Amino acid sequence: MATNKHAIIRYHALDQCFSNPGRRYFIDDLISACNDALYEYTGVAEGVKRRQIFEDIKFMESEQGWSVPLERLKDGKQVYYRYSDKSFSIKNQAVNEAEAKQLKETLSILTRFKGMPQFEWMEEMHVRLESIFNFKSNTNVIVGFEQNQYLKGSL
Repeated sequence: MATNKHAIIRYHALDQCFSNPGRRYFIDDLISACNDALYEYTGVAEGVKRRQIFEDIKFMESEQGWSVPLERLKDGKQVYYRYSDKSFSIKNQAVNEAEAKQLKETLSILTRFKGMPQFEWMEEMHVRLESIFNFKSNTNVIVGFEQNQYLKGSL
C-alpha cells in the first residue's frame, strides 16, 4: 500500500460524510467511513487511524487543500462534523490556476509525441482540454513519428 494510504480516497470519503446533513458524523464515524472506502478500493482491512483523519481535515481546510467550510458542532461531550454550506463539495471545485498551468505543461509535452499509435487518444483529449480551459498551444513538433498501419507484424 502507498505510504499516504490513498489520500484522495480518504478525502472523497470525508467529503461524502461532511455533505450528508441527515447524519451526524463523529470522529469514529469518519474513521470508519474512510476505512470502508479504502477497503472497497484496496481490499486491505487495516486502514487509517484517528490522527490521520485529523490531519486530513486540517489539510482539507487549508489553502493548499480545498478551503472547506467545516463546522464542528457539539453533541454532549462529542463533536460532529459537517459543511456549513450545504451545497459545498470538493467535487464541485474548479481547477485552480496552478493546476491549470501544470495541466497545460503536461499537454504540451504529450502533444510532442503526435503520430505514435499509443497517443492517438491524446489528440482528442487535447482539443477537449483546449476548449474547456482556453489553452492556446503553440508548441512545435520536435520529433515526428510515422506509422505504417498496413505493415504486418508491427502490432
